[in-house]
Amino acid sequence: MLARPAVLALTVALTLLAGRADAQSAEDKAQARDLGVQGLDALDHKDWTKAEDRLRRADALYHVPTITLNLARAQAHLGHFVESWESYHRIVLEGAPAGANATIRKAVRDAQAEIASVEGRRAGVTIRITGADRFEAMLDGSALSSAALGAERKVNPGTHLLHASASGYLPVDTTFTLGEGQTSEVSVSLKPEPQVAPPPVIPILPVALAPPAAAPQSAEPGPRSTPSHALAYAAFGVGVIGLATGVVGSIVAMNDHNYLEQNPCPATCSTQQAGAFNDKLGSYHTISIVSSTGFLVGGVGAIAGVVLLLTSPGAPDHGSASVQPYLGVGTVGAVGTF
Repeated sequence: MLARPAVLALTVALTLLAGRADAQSAEDKAQARDLGVQGLDALDHKDWTKAEDRLRRADALYHVPTITLNLARAQAHLGHFVESWESYHRIVLEGAPAGANATIRKAVRDAQAEIASVEGRRAGVTIRITGADRFEAMLDGSALSSAALGAERKVNPGTHLLHASASGYLPVDTTFTLGEGQTSEVSVSLKPEPQVAPPPVIPILPVALAPPAAAPQSAEPGPRSTPSHALAYAAFGVGVIGLATGVVGSIVAMNDHNYLEQNPCPATCSTQQAGAFNDKLGSYHTISIVSSTGFLVGGVGAIAGVVLLLTSPGAPDHGSASVQPYLGVGTVGAVGTF
């Protein structure tokens, strides 16, 4: 049960300081008094979390040294030494107002005496971020101003999370742990996002095929031989295989490319992850070359088959005929006269 003198002291303090906050409503003052009493009762029962919550809200509604002093004590019990020091320091800076009663003056004296008990228990960290000119930083989920970097910052003992990110750079998350009164430096360097290399470009120069020499005419008509037809079908078969290889290779290469984009290997990835990433990248380059070669072979096979069919002994005679196939980047075809 909360000691009666503590409740009485809080009530007297709120009443005697009413003249310092005339703009505050009676409802705010009444609620602050109730919250303050609940906070003192929680302190009496060592419920530090509830005490900190009630006293912090009471102090926000109606600030008096007696509430702030007990808030600082609750914060210290929770290990929130930075917040506790700030609460004590606020009382010390403000001091006792003119005409304050003995309760208020004692709260100021207690704050001056107790502040040293938490000052040395605060930890300190100096944070440095390099690698990018413009970046965003967060410490324990709260935005960190660039003005706070490069100088010691007071933090509570325990484990903290530092997050740094920038456009075009891999984000960095790092944790650090500090004990009471311990100081440390934490440095992170932002690395550019890895770029997936495009597949090598294989230049394909135009080629010209001379028409095959005309077969000598036999004096005596006889059965026609058609070996060129068999060669033409063989050429078509090679073309089909080449085009199929190119299509399948393109599908596999596109899947590898999507995987590399969706699963980049950051600067902090493990040796195993880096090996897997490099294996997939090597496979992607090899498949790209195989696919391009397949399309090239397929185009040449198709053109050769057409030429052999048109120039075979059994083909219709249209006079002087010429065929000139061509190959270019992304194109295969033939031009000629018949």
